[in-house]
Amino acid sequence: MKRKITTLLLFFVILCLTQQTNAQYSVRDAIKYASRLKKKVKKGNFKKFNKSYAEALQAIEKIESKATSTEFGYDGVASNINSWIKLNNILAKFPNGKIVYKDESIDLKVKDYGPLKVEAKTKAAQAHFDAGIKIVNESDNFIKRKKAFTHFSKVEKYALNYKETYAEKVKEEKGKVYYEEAMRLLSEGKTFEEKKKAVSLFTSTKKVTDSYKDIDEKVAGLYYDEAIRLSASDKIKDLSAATGYFATANKWISDFNGCVAKRDEVCEKGAGIVYDMAVEKEKEKSFSAQSKAAEIFENANKWVKDYKDATARAKIARDRSKVNVLVVDKNGNLLSPSAFAYGLKQKLPNYFITPSSIKDAANIDMNNTDNYAEAKKVLGYGFVVVKIGEPESIEYSKSGPTSSMKDVHSYYVKKKNASTGKIETKKISESTYKTTKAIIAIAKEDGGQTLLKYSGKVSTTVESATAIATYALEIWDARDAENPVRVGVIYKKYSKTDRIVREVYAGDGMANPGNLSNPTRSLKTEAELKASLSSNPPSVKELVKLDVDKVAEKIKLNIFYK
Repeated sequence: MKRKITTLLLFFVILCLTQQTNAQYSVRDAIKYASRLKKKVKKGNFKKFNKSYAEALQAIEKIESKATSTEFGYDGVASNINSWIKLNNILAKFPNGKIVYKDESIDLKVKDYGPLKVEAKTKAAQAHFDAGIKIVNESDNFIKRKKAFTHFSKVEKYALNYKETYAEKVKEEKGKVYYEEAMRLLSEGKTFEEKKKAVSLFTSTKKVTDSYKDIDEKVAGLYYDEAIRLSASDKIKDLSAATGYFATANKWISDFNGCVAKRDEVCEKGAGIVYDMAVEKEKEKSFSAQSKAAEIFENANKWVKDYKDATARAKIARDRSKVNVLVVDKNGNLLSPSAFAYGLKQKLPNYFITPSSIKDAANIDMNNTDNYAEAKKVLGYGFVVVKIGEPESIEYSKSGPTSSMKDVHSYYVKKKNASTGKIETKKISESTYKTTKAIIAIAKEDGGQTLLKYSGKVSTTVESATAIATYALEIWDARDAENPVRVGVIYKKYSKTDRIVREVYAGDGMANPGNLSNPTRSLKTEAELKASLSSNPPSVKELVKLDVDKVAEKIKLNIFYK
């Protein structure tokens, strides 16, 4: 039975909406075509108006007839009345209450809808206000009571003088619904989280009415009491929440129950606990522990600004948590931080870093380890240095002269030019020579061409000398810059070779290859070659890139936390 009633009600609502929609469309069309006919009467618009006007009158009549038959029957009239008035205002401008086209005419039923507008909107607004009040008074359920708000919105839509007639009443009813639900949550809630749900409803109450003067005190008290409870805890999470709740209480009522001073007390307590945690973490001897200690010391300052010596100790721990790596070129100059990207950065743990700026140490000779203390003073931190040391030794060796002989040939074809009739000689490749010779042998006919081969020998004498230097890529731990220690070294051989090649040709002139090597200088001496190698050592970039895995491994194995 209940389902049947619901279905019938739904059908009725849909039917009403459909009728209102049809009325809107038909009236809208009638207005459109009437406006066109007012300018000029044309056959097409005349016929379309005749149809839409008849439908509009029928739809209007249906809506008017239902106004008194249902609880919210005047909604249809109130929603559509302005378009009806607009249509009739246009129709009133046609003479004699007719629209005439040739021998046809349409009788117009012009009506003053002003009184009906007042009646419909007044009764529609009152019906929804009564319905809203009834819902609020007959239920204690918040969800059900909020359905009254839909009716109150309709009151605002339909009432002719809403602000003067209904606004304050509606606000009071809405405020009542919000406030009573907030009080229920506050009284029935067993935990702070349950009670806190009332706050948003109290806020909504204040937005619509100022009739409830105890709201600020109730909300401030709620947050204050929870802050007091959490203040007794030694857990940072609880203390952090307590400071927030004291601050919230203060926003509702300034310095409620001395909440400002109590918040300061909690901040002091929290700072002390955090500081002690940092001190304990600081005792752990690892890069990661120092990084965490620095972070915790910094957090202590968030509880109380400049708490004890937290700032200074955070800096010390932060410096201990990382190792600055400096790369030095062959001339003792610090390379830009990007030099650290020679593959080392990807190979080392993330506590090895490169400084953001080295310009303050630009004039310090970093090849001289006695200067590291000065560099630390300028840069503000200790460091690890990767640099090239002096060559461990330079060896010299000489070979030659050695001699070798090579046969050389050149090939030509001699034949008559068909155009000029002259005999011409043209150089050809060895493969062309052999192919042509084979064809002639098979055909037993030279075709008027003669193959020529010229031969000779090239004698080559070679002598060379090589200087080999063993360079050291050194890794220095200068975090204690007064006492730097070389903790690793990687050796790499580099060589410089001088080579002289002399070539002599003997044989047919036509086979001489030309461009033979025949320098007049002598082979560099041992002293000259060693000096050349010493003055042009390899770059640190070359050494690091060639042995990046070894360099990274040496650093990781020898640079410990200290």
